[in-house]
Amino acid sequence: MAPISTSTPSAAVQAHLSGTQPHAIRRPTSQRPNITASITKVLVGMKEDVFMVHTETLRSSSGFFQAMLRAGANFKENVENQVKLPDCDSKIFTLYVEFLYTGKLFTQLLESADITVHEERRVLVGLLKLADFLQDETLHNAAIDYLTNPAGFPISLVALAHKNLPKDSQLIRLLLFKCIHGTVGTTYNDGQDHDIESCADLSEFWWAVAKGKEALLNKIYLENKGKPDPIWSATSGRCTYHVHKDGKMCE
Repeated sequence: MAPISTSTPSAAVQAHLSGTQPHAIRRPTSQRPNITASITKVLVGMKEDVFMVHTETLRSSSGFFQAMLRAGANFKENVENQVKLPDCDSKIFTLYVEFLYTGKLFTQLLESADITVHEERRVLVGLLKLADFLQDETLHNAAIDYLTNPAGFPISLVALAHKNLPKDSQLIRLLLFKCIHGTVGTTYNDGQDHDIESCADLSEFWWAVAKGKEALLNKIYLENKGKPDPIWSATSGRCTYHVHKDGKMCE
């Protein structure tokens, strides 16, 4: 993780240098930031980039960290307060840590202001992959929301998803559903043909789309007498493809 910049003095130092004093605030310890909380060292990637993160922050929404760092656990990682994630991308993990502390999903890895929507989509798929590995439903659901534009999605997203995620992933299921129930224009070509070409064979996905459309048309014209399929309005919401460990759907 990049070292903390020392170019900008803290608010307290700036107040001292300007001759003013920071406001004294009466607040119980329980309502103040816990700067003495336990810290866990996370070593990410083959180069073992170091991230120092509050243990409770790591445990806040990740089933992976909750199990590994739970109180009384006799794991080596728990005893040493150190976790290794050799198969994870340190740049993506940086965004995850930012998400944990800010609640915001940052999707830019480069300094360039010319980041493309496609590059951003790559980052989001990377975050979704990390979310599933760490069993973090909060991050998973946030990434799903950003990736599924109601207006449609590029064909290259299908390739990206198949390249990085298991075939039964929620994102691939959602893309399949949208392709079956969507109209012309649901998918479009964003010019990223190299992603489609470099991906594993997608014929199984498009065959499932064709079979799904056939079944849908039969249902509309034979069972529904030409009326739209009510399943579309009932299950097309992104919440259907969120992770809900408690069984409760989104509000």
